[in-house]
Amino acid sequence: MSFEMLKFDRRFNAEEGEKILRVYEEGILENARELYENTDYAEAIRRERKAFLSFFDKFLTLPGNSYWVLAEGGDWVSALRLSEVKPRVFYLEALESRPDKRRQGCALRLLEGVFENLKRQGPFRIGDCVHKKNAASLRIHEKAGFRIVSDEGISYLDGSRSSWEYSLLYEWNETGYVFPSVRERSIRKASEADFEPMMAIYRQAQDFMIQAGNPDQWAHRHPAPELIRRDIDGGIAHLIIEDGVIRGVFTLLTDEDPAYNRIEDGSWPNTKPYVTIHRVAGDGKTRSIFHSAAEYAKSLSDEVRVDTHEKNAPMRRAIEREGFSRCGIVYMADGTPRIAYQWSRKPSP
Repeated sequence: MSFEMLKFDRRFNAEEGEKILRVYEEGILENARELYENTDYAEAIRRERKAFLSFFDKFLTLPGNSYWVLAEGGDWVSALRLSEVKPRVFYLEALESRPDKRRQGCALRLLEGVFENLKRQGPFRIGDCVHKKNAASLRIHEKAGFRIVSDEGISYLDGSRSSWEYSLLYEWNETGYVFPSVRERSIRKASEADFEPMMAIYRQAQDFMIQAGNPDQWAHRHPAPELIRRDIDGGIAHLIIEDGVIRGVFTLLTDEDPAYNRIEDGSWPNTKPYVTIHRVAGDGKTRSIFHSAAEYAKSLSDEVRVDTHEKNAPMRRAIEREGFSRCGIVYMADGTPRIAYQWSRKPSP
């Protein structure tokens, strides 16, 4: 059977969408089990498939982003995505093969095909992060020519770090080309001059939630302009800045949150002072916005709380990736329920 390399820097059509979903089916089923506990399993799968397709569309509309696919006789057997974060500097994610095609060299063949295509355009560098316990993926990367460059996983997308991953690097450079450094982020409090850019980000986030099957959490009414102005005036509205541009927004409360005084279907792990993250949103072009907000909050307190809507699967995943534990159900001022989480700093050994 012959293999074919496919590159997509445009949205998938309906047929292609079904093919890429089959490559990532295992992850879809796992998320459906874990993120939709009180939902019929078939409905949970439908929602998660829709969320994946929405992410694919969003990712492929951004400049420099692409999906690469290895096809065998018309069937898609392996895939990955690349983000060009700087000229000729790429970040690799989501290297995956269909379960029935694993241990057949498909992922390695895909990586080698990507490298050969990129070499035709000149020097390049690709970074990736792999879980330290994922021995199979580490072997594939090593065979492809990657080398471990850090005991911490360091994202080229936002500079975030994770102790449970390795950073890996593949570089092809026969000309002495000097690669540009990857981007850095900063966080500052918002001022009145930032109001319009902030509202533009919130409007984008509202549209994304609705399209992703979560029409109830914010709709087109929350957060209201007057609430954001109060956040700014109160010194609790914060901006995530990258390359001098506002990429994300969030609110950070350092006082007790009244909505958390009552919790059902669980309990808070302690009654220590805490900070609370609210109203997190990104510009739709930048990854790991919640990671930046969470890291900032963790730098200020040993206890951090956050909540989100049951249907906000992307946010739930982001919260859990940052080490937050589900604690129960809390209720907003309008009576609507939210899933509540808390992160607690572990004591030093």
